[in-house]
Amino acid sequence: MRHFCPVQAQASRRTGRRAQPCGLLFGGIHRLRRSGFMSRLLGYDLSSDGHHHLYNLTVMQHLRKQNQYERIGYYTLNAGDELVSELNAAGVKVRNLPPFRKTGRLGIWQRTLCLLGMFIYARRHGYDKVHLFHLDSAILSLLLVLPFTMGIRVTGTLHWYPTNRLKRWLMMLLIKLRTVDKVAVHGNFTHARILRDGCDERKVANIHIPYFKRASEGAEGGGQEIREALSGRKRPLLLAFGGMRYDKGIDILMEALGYLRDLDFTLIVAGSEDRFTEADLDRWAMEYGLSDRLHKDIRYIPESVKSQYLELCDAVILPYRSMFSGISGPLTEGAAHGKFVLGPNHGEIGYTIETYQLGDTFEAENRADLTDKLRKLLNRLHRGGTATAAANTKTTSLFARFIRDEKLFGENYRKFLA
Repeated sequence: MRHFCPVQAQASRRTGRRAQPCGLLFGGIHRLRRSGFMSRLLGYDLSSDGHHHLYNLTVMQHLRKQNQYERIGYYTLNAGDELVSELNAAGVKVRNLPPFRKTGRLGIWQRTLCLLGMFIYARRHGYDKVHLFHLDSAILSLLLVLPFTMGIRVTGTLHWYPTNRLKRWLMMLLIKLRTVDKVAVHGNFTHARILRDGCDERKVANIHIPYFKRASEGAEGGGQEIREALSGRKRPLLLAFGGMRYDKGIDILMEALGYLRDLDFTLIVAGSEDRFTEADLDRWAMEYGLSDRLHKDIRYIPESVKSQYLELCDAVILPYRSMFSGISGPLTEGAAHGKFVLGPNHGEIGYTIETYQLGDTFEAENRADLTDKLRKLLNRLHRGGTATAAANTKTTSLFARFIRDEKLFGENYRKFLA
């Protein structure tokens, strides 16, 4: 059976040549590419809120300004009106799908159907390049939709290095099959791991995530209310920021702090409910005697409000479990604000904290070690009033250069996708 290819039909309108039938899956993109037209790039991410919003927006805006693509599109699910408006204003064509469900995460089959729909959309609209902004959640799905990737150059961003051996093997298989042409990672540790596992160095790029300064320039209010709410609290102020996912380990932190009631401190928990809820926090606070030491702000935190918490706190605490293997937004933001960061000693987080001397580390999921490191931190804060983010200003300034340059971030992405 012969199909009429919309990609070739589009090419025929530009050249005046008659469109020819071709295989819908394989022919159109290759013929368009050979005819010398500029490429079309489609970005893909099913999550466009929180950190994904500024990350993806920054990349797409920078690429659009460089004018190296005929068209840039963005395919997503349930994106907010603000992001859609910003992308449209930048000249990015947005395909925004309605949500599958009101709450909860998408299962593997739902993610696979979304990915399949994206590749069909890309082919119909002449996109010859696709970038997966969250390759982590698409590894298995890519294998399931493999035939639909033919003729499209696929790149992806890997935020976490897979801890599961099978998932690592599948990822390397996708790269060796050239289903995924190139991979971007965040941080030296992850970059070294993927090279060690056999990835060609030409196929991987290390792009450091910046602290998006625009995040602190939002119009959302609440700064004065936060200052007033925290003004009577006992210092030091310890900040645990982000969604209350299981891998973020807020339950481990609450238990560890229960052993430190002989010291003054206030724990700020700011972020939305996930695996754990506000009711869980209240229960732990009662169990560990922390009710008078807990400041809760359980919701999606606007960017300007997050900036207030980062400015007011004395230290950022990352009580993550060992399954968390990537870089952390709160780590980058805490370092950008010059705050002492306490996090696990494994993976990209541990490497970054120790290499750039941003604070201290503990053994992940070891409550006793976390308690010991928290006690040392609190004693240091009580003695000196503040904790420096690092003793070595040279290494700190090196990390600061990576995380404060949005333009460098965008330019590194442009080179990676070229």
